[in-house]
Amino acid sequence: KLLLFVLLGLLAVSFASSPELFLETLATNREEFREITVPLLENLLGEEKVLAMDSYIQKSYALSNSTGYMVPMSDGVELYTVVNFPIGYDGEPLPVVFDRTPYDASAYQYIIGSLFHHKGYIAVAQDMRGRYKSQGVWSYWRKSPSDGYDSINWITQQPWSNGEVMAFGISADGIAATCEEGHMPPPEGLKAQSLWVATGDGYSSTYYNGAYREALISGWLEGLGEGWYIDTILDHEAYGPWWYPIDLTTRWNNTNVPAVHVGGWYDIFSQGTVQAYFGYQYLGGDGARGNQYLVMNALGHCGGGEYRFPGTRNLWMLEVTYNMFEQAQLLTPYNPQSYYICIYVMGPNPRKMSDSDSGNFWACMNEFPEPTYSNYYFHPDGYLRDYIVDSPDSSESSFIYDPTYPVPTIGGNNLNLPTCGPYDQTELETRADVLSFTTDALSDTVAITGNVTVTLYVSSNCTDTDFTAKLTDVYDDKSYNIIDNVIRMRWRDSYTTVNLMNPGEIYEVTFDLGPTSYIFNVGHYIRIDISSSNYPRFTANLNNGNTIVEGGDPIVA
Repeated sequence: KLLLFVLLGLLAVSFASSPELFLETLATNREEFREITVPLLENLLGEEKVLAMDSYIQKSYALSNSTGYMVPMSDGVELYTVVNFPIGYDGEPLPVVFDRTPYDASAYQYIIGSLFHHKGYIAVAQDMRGRYKSQGVWSYWRKSPSDGYDSINWITQQPWSNGEVMAFGISADGIAATCEEGHMPPPEGLKAQSLWVATGDGYSSTYYNGAYREALISGWLEGLGEGWYIDTILDHEAYGPWWYPIDLTTRWNNTNVPAVHVGGWYDIFSQGTVQAYFGYQYLGGDGARGNQYLVMNALGHCGGGEYRFPGTRNLWMLEVTYNMFEQAQLLTPYNPQSYYICIYVMGPNPRKMSDSDSGNFWACMNEFPEPTYSNYYFHPDGYLRDYIVDSPDSSESSFIYDPTYPVPTIGGNNLNLPTCGPYDQTELETRADVLSFTTDALSDTVAITGNVTVTLYVSSNCTDTDFTAKLTDVYDDKSYNIIDNVIRMRWRDSYTTVNLMNPGEIYEVTFDLGPTSYIFNVGHYIRIDISSSNYPRFTANLNNGNTIVEGGDPIVA
C-alpha cells in the first residue's frame, strides 16, 4: 500500500512507408538503415529534404570519389574511416565535417557529403569501435573520447585536410561527437560541433532518476545486434567511474568550441540536449561559453503521436550549422549570427484548436527569461489547486502497485515502442493504480516553458518502489501526455549508493519530469497522473530492494 502526501510544483511514428531510397541500396544492412536512419532523417528534416538528398546522391554517385582507411587508435585498434571528396575535388586542402557512427560509415559518408559538399567540405565518416568494418569490441560510447581525439588528430595530419574539423552527428553519432569534447584536452583540430538529438550525460540518459530505460536502451542494443552488452549496462546501475567517459556534466569547462544543439520536447534525449546547451553556454571553456545555439522542435526522434504538430520540421538548424561552421574557420573571434535559442511552443491538437486558442508556433530569443514559478497542490478527491491543502492529514491518497501488472507505456519520449509523442491517457487513468489530480477548467491561458518538477511525500510497506508522474492536457474528453518521468526510491538520495526505505516512514522526494514548452488553453484542464510504473519505458520495480541484476521475487506495494 502506497500513501501519498503530495506537494506539486510546476515550473515512433514515422512517415508512411515510402519507396526504397537509393541511399538504402548503399547500406551494408539495408533493414537496419531503413528502420533507424531513414525515419530519423525524415523526422528531423522532412520527407522533401530527404528525397532531395537522395536524388543528389543517386545523380552524383557515379562521380563520387571516396577512399577508405584503417586508422590506428592509441591502443592499436584500427577504425574504418572513409573520406568522401566533393565532386571535382582538385587536391586543395579543405575543412572536414566528421561523423562517427555505429550505423555504417560506408553509407553515412554519402549523407554527410549531400549535406556539406556544396559548402566546400570533405565528408569523413567512421565506424565506431566494434561496428561494421572497424576493429575492436563495441563499448557503448566509453571509448568515444579517446577514439574521437585520435581520429581528429589523424585527419588534421592528412594532405587533403586544412587542419579544421567540424563534428556532426545525429542521435548515437551526436553522442559520439559530444564525447569528443570530453577528452582532456579536447582535440586541437576540432573547431565546431552540430549535435542533433543527442546528450552529454550517458548515465542519466540510461537511468532516469535511477530507473532503467528498458525499451530505449535494451531495444536499441538488440536492434544493433549488440544485445550481449545489456548485461554490462545493468551491471553498472550505480553511477561510478565506468560512466565517466560519457559524462560531460562534471567537466563542462573542458568544452571549447561553438555548437548547435538540436532536440525535441518529446525526444528521448530532450533533457540531455537542453542540459548540454546550458553546460556549454554558461559553464564551458572560453571557446564554448556564449557561443551555443539551442533548437528544440516538438518531436526529435519521434515522428508524431496521436496528432502531428504543424511546422515542427524545418531546415533552420542546417542554416545555423552552415553559418557556424563557416565562422569557426575564421581567425577572428567567433561572432554568433542569429538568436541563440529557437523553441517550438506546443499547443493542443491542431485539428481541435479554435481561433482563440494558442500554441504550435516557433519562438526565438537570446536567453530564456527569468522563470516565474507556479505551484499547484494535490487536494482530496482528485483536485489540483493553486493553493495548499488546509488540513494535511486529509490529503492522504493510496493505491496498490503490483510489479507483475505494471501501467503500460502509451506515448511519451520513446523509441523502439509502438507509440511516442502525445497520446490520450484516459484508458490508463481508469486503472486503480493511477491517481489523477485535475484543475478546474482554466479561465486563463497557462503557458509553461522549462522544467516541470514534482515533490511527493510518500510512504510504502516495501523497502523500495518507484513513483511516476505525468503531466497531461485535458480537453474534448481526452487527456494528452505532455511530459513524464519516474524516481526509483533506492536511488533517491544518491546514484552511487543504494538507500532503501523504512516501511511506513514518510519520505519527501523531488524530481524533474524534464523540459517542455506548452500552452494550456482556456477551457482546458491541467492534470497530473501519479503511479508507480510506466512499462516498458522504465523497468518495473520489483519492490524487493534488490538491484536489477540481483532480481528476486516481486512484492506487491
